[in-house]
Amino acid sequence: MAENLIANVEQRTERTPDPQPMRRSAFLSCGEEAIRSPRLVSPEEWLAEGVVGNLVGVDFETYYSGDYSVQTLGTWAYCQDSRFDAYLVAVADAEKVCVCLPEEFYWETIEGMEWVSHNREFDRHVFERLVELGIVNLEVDHRRDIPGQDGPPPWKSWHCSASVCAFLQFPRDLAGAVESVFGVTLDKSVRTKASGKVMLGSIGQEDLFGNKLHSEMLVYAAKDAVACLALWFRLADKWPERERRLFELTCAMGRRGLAMDWGYVEESRRALVRKVEGLKASLPWSPALSIPKFKAACEAVGVPAPGSTAADDPGFLAWVARYGDTEAGVWARTVQEIRSANRTEKVLASMLARRRSEVGVQRPGEDGRPLVPSRCGDRRSFENRMIYELKYCGANTGRWSGGGGLNLQNLNRSEAEGVDLRRGIIASPGHVLAAVDFAQIESRVLLWLAGDHETLAMLAANPNVDVYEAHARATMGWKPECGVRNSECGVEESLKSYCARTGSTLRQLAKARVLGLGFGCGAEKFVAVARAMAGLDLSLEQAEKVVRAYRKSNPKVVGLWRRLEDAARSKVGKDYVLPLPCTQAVRGYGRFLIYRGLRLVDRELVCRVGGKDLKIYGGLLAENWTQATARDVLAEAWLRCVDAGYVPVLSVHDELVFELPETSAEADLARIVTLMEEPIAWARGLPLKAEGAMMRFYQK
Repeated sequence: MAENLIANVEQRTERTPDPQPMRRSAFLSCGEEAIRSPRLVSPEEWLAEGVVGNLVGVDFETYYSGDYSVQTLGTWAYCQDSRFDAYLVAVADAEKVCVCLPEEFYWETIEGMEWVSHNREFDRHVFERLVELGIVNLEVDHRRDIPGQDGPPPWKSWHCSASVCAFLQFPRDLAGAVESVFGVTLDKSVRTKASGKVMLGSIGQEDLFGNKLHSEMLVYAAKDAVACLALWFRLADKWPERERRLFELTCAMGRRGLAMDWGYVEESRRALVRKVEGLKASLPWSPALSIPKFKAACEAVGVPAPGSTAADDPGFLAWVARYGDTEAGVWARTVQEIRSANRTEKVLASMLARRRSEVGVQRPGEDGRPLVPSRCGDRRSFENRMIYELKYCGANTGRWSGGGGLNLQNLNRSEAEGVDLRRGIIASPGHVLAAVDFAQIESRVLLWLAGDHETLAMLAANPNVDVYEAHARATMGWKPECGVRNSECGVEESLKSYCARTGSTLRQLAKARVLGLGFGCGAEKFVAVARAMAGLDLSLEQAEKVVRAYRKSNPKVVGLWRRLEDAARSKVGKDYVLPLPCTQAVRGYGRFLIYRGLRLVDRELVCRVGGKDLKIYGGLLAENWTQATARDVLAEAWLRCVDAGYVPVLSVHDELVFELPETSAEADLARIVTLMEEPIAWARGLPLKAEGAMMRFYQK
């Protein structure tokens, strides 16, 4: 159990060694001014003056438009698209910045140095694509980590200032990070004005930007390069080596990609397109998703139109219950079906856009096929993998999240409009997928943080008892003797078996309580939580009774909420820094939850997290602390597995997914489960349970 609720000075000052402290200090003495007014030099001046220090900031500016962007395509597909155009590069050292066409920069001047970019993976993909296209020429082919290519990269190491900002819970975006760290405002309107515009010719020549926007873009790019360098100088020593390794493993996993059943993905997309066209044709108005026309059609048949058509809107659900059998009700279901099919089709199209071959891809046509025949032969080959992005520290708790327009963290668990999105992810030839998941990890961590040793001991002593049954035993009065014994083996009947035999909803209620009430959820919200998580329909009065019963029977969890809120309130006017258990036990882990600028607004606690205002309270702090600790448990397992030779191809929430050789898969899976269940030195007394399964395609 972690005891400290406020970080002490020793914990907060743990640092990664600074390789060049004098240069860092000199730069930061004028860092803010350097961001505001960078000194621009030409490539020739850069070459003549030489590089100051051994670290440079690198920032590329590229063409984008409303229908062509990193946000929709993802970084790799964006760079492989026929519209790709990297028209500027800015390279900064501690005294100056060079902005020019990528082919005009003297890349040999920074070879073997440390590079830093804000969102390193984007700039790295851009650079590697420029090398592939021959726009950037190097004496040695440095395309390491590109399939089929060998040779060392031209950088000693390439850092990511966005990721260290995210780790420290500053805004991830460059403008937000610079504002939070330095108090300097970066004007991003220049980038906005550049949407849809391309550059022609060399620097200084007439181009489609126009002279004014052109000169503004030079300064804009220069400031970005200097800013990411300044952020790295200021923050790098607060990013522990263990976390840097996790960042690199995350990036490498996404670049390796996933084996895909492309035939299934392509045919599923075409089937959805056909289905949507048929559904649209069945409606008496066009366009099909026009809400005003839908409402007018309802009025025309004498049915009052719903106030909202959102599938989860209570008012709409009540409207469907009343008018579902009418013609208007059929139309409403058709509209919902079209929306659902469009969402699924969009995910499939996004998968297809990320399809990697040895020589790149072409921009797909409307049917998902390439506009130009691929030079790799059959594009249905399972050897082609799907590049994807997983965002390191995507949440303030440190958890990973989806990125680049494709969120693999949020794929439907069941079929949507006849398509199982997980079905497209398969094992490569000669392998099977193995998914290993921590069972009820957040619930276990909450009990551990709260100090509920009795329930934890029950879980440790009974590995086959899940958290829901343990909760029912400890706080809801259910005992195994309430059930029956299995006559064949003499084992006590589980709560799950008892409920299946008797029709009791006790386990559903226990599940709803565990998943919904551990972080201060109120009765009104619990009505929705119980329905979504456990399939229970409770009245508000019933929910109020359940909430009161939970809080009365779980004093240690409720006590945790109060202690956390008291600790936060003691820091009003300052930052509240909550140390993670790993940091409390091991020097150098450097993991904290940071709530900046704590203040009282109408007696409620408000702070800044990730650059945004957030209202906090004891239950939310407990939820953040629990999720962050569960994330660290997964991180520990990830590193253990990699050190043992098992490198995951995907991570989803509390799960790691591996490709294992068919010949050793069973033994490998058993070893991975053992590794993940091994006690953690900084989490003594936390019982871990991992569950693994082998499969030909990804599934829950």
